[in-house]
Amino acid sequence: MKRIFLTMLMSLGVTTLIAQTGKVPVTGVGEADPYALAALEALLDTVDTDGIREVYIGERGDGSVSAWSGKIPAAADGFFVSVGDGRVVVAGSNGRGTLYGVDELARIMASHPASGAEVFETADSPRIASRGVVEGFYGRPWSHKARLDQLDYYRLCRMNTYIYGPKDDPYHSSPHWREPYPEQEAAQIAELADRARRNGVEFVWAIHPGKDIRWDDNDLDSLIGKFSQMYDLGVRSFAVFFDDISGDGTDPKKQAALLNTLTDRFVRVKGDVAPLIMCPTEYNKSWSDPKKGYLSTLGKRLDPSVRIMWTGDRVVSDITEDGLRWIEGQTGRPAYIWWNFPVSDYVRDHMLLGRVYGLTAEGTGMMSGFVTNPMEHAEASKIAIYGVGRYCWNPSTFDSRQAWEEALRILMPHDYAALRIFAEHNSDMGPTGHKYRREESVNVESVAAEALEAYRNGQTDRRTVELLERMSQEFRDIVAAADILLESADNEALTEELRPWLLRFKILGQEGVEVTGLAVEACGPKNAAPDADTAKWRHRADFARKHVSALKSMADRIDTTYNRNPYQPGVKCGTKVLQPFIDSLSSVVFGM
Repeated sequence: MKRIFLTMLMSLGVTTLIAQTGKVPVTGVGEADPYALAALEALLDTVDTDGIREVYIGERGDGSVSAWSGKIPAAADGFFVSVGDGRVVVAGSNGRGTLYGVDELARIMASHPASGAEVFETADSPRIASRGVVEGFYGRPWSHKARLDQLDYYRLCRMNTYIYGPKDDPYHSSPHWREPYPEQEAAQIAELADRARRNGVEFVWAIHPGKDIRWDDNDLDSLIGKFSQMYDLGVRSFAVFFDDISGDGTDPKKQAALLNTLTDRFVRVKGDVAPLIMCPTEYNKSWSDPKKGYLSTLGKRLDPSVRIMWTGDRVVSDITEDGLRWIEGQTGRPAYIWWNFPVSDYVRDHMLLGRVYGLTAEGTGMMSGFVTNPMEHAEASKIAIYGVGRYCWNPSTFDSRQAWEEALRILMPHDYAALRIFAEHNSDMGPTGHKYRREESVNVESVAAEALEAYRNGQTDRRTVELLERMSQEFRDIVAAADILLESADNEALTEELRPWLLRFKILGQEGVEVTGLAVEACGPKNAAPDADTAKWRHRADFARKHVSALKSMADRIDTTYNRNPYQPGVKCGTKVLQPFIDSLSSVVFGM
């Protein structure tokens, strides 16, 4: 059992504790963030500490790290780490920064041993203050287990915010927002708040009262009572949502008055509660009417501390510098971005596993926060969540494709190649009323278009055959990837979420193999074959047609069996490039 010996020291007038962990003295125990310290001790228990003479940990202003104060970033969540010459230093601008510093230390020590003579130093800090996830989608909310796992994952992504606002939680919205959570649900929220703190994440509990709010003292008391219950459960951050409502609940003057009262009578009274976040009714530019003055009314009347959420020019859209400038002009404050990707509650038959892009690198000064709204599939959403975390840390250096690749490897380190193939062909949402599209099948998009055009024009030369064979190989890889993922032990939660789509993906691959194979054969000697070979060809084509028909029936059965939600039921894969290519090529090959 690890023995810790505590010694009280006085240094520069600051009380400092030294903990003897094994053979490594740690200076800063009495000052450093307790969660960062626990993470450091766990790290030191798992790495080779031979040659490490001393370890210093703490936050800006602590005596334990005062010698390095000039190297600690000023921005919240920043960290400074130094390793080498037998000494380790982990210092943060705040407790969360120190926790990130410990995580950075773990990565550094793999390549820069502290016992080495060379001293390696690094310092970093985020460009966007609040970074995270809003569970704000319609449909089946995440499970408690999934939420706990998400909060662990956010630390890896250096995300510091989780907003709890699932639309289908009846105690978050109508009909029961006025009522306290039952005992079991309340205990789960307390556990989530605690897990969030341990991971440096701000747990924000949101309420959605606008559907039936009466704007009277009884409702105000209900709101304060609900906030008080959440406070007693450990919640210190709150949001009020007025999105997707109609009627009297949309009045900006009443909304502002309510938020101001909550700020005065709850936030400031408690003293340790973060400024409120609100989601307005006009939460995107296409739904806004500056002549009616909804947003400008909020901007003028709301307490300056209240942060206002914004989805961009549309409900689902890129985030641009011009768009940020427009909304700041309306509300007089930086936007708190609610980015509706990879949320799929409007295309529930699709999986959206593409990379994060379409976000400004220059507008960070006009954002008070940035949260991504994910899919109901918690594990699959981690691909985009990781990308958003990397973007928010430093938009100017963000590498979209690299972040996507890293996320895939994190989720499936052994079967990454198979997951990559699946994700490449399952990222676009198809035509929707939101008019937002994503790239898909970019590795073969031009190949598919050229192959189809050539074959339609009757070209049977080597180039056409090469193109068709390239597509055939892609479809064979798809079949293999689907099988690998269905049997993978890398990430069972992810496999279960993807299973219906993997079954459908395999059929898409099999269909593609059959059709492209027949097209390649059609480019060969059969065109000049004798009667016997022509009959053989017709038999082959007829057999292939029957196989494709059988595969389509199997696909239809998957589509009508799995994912039976009431809105966009079914299972679709590769709808932007691959399935249209197969359907178009089939019509030529089979004369359909």
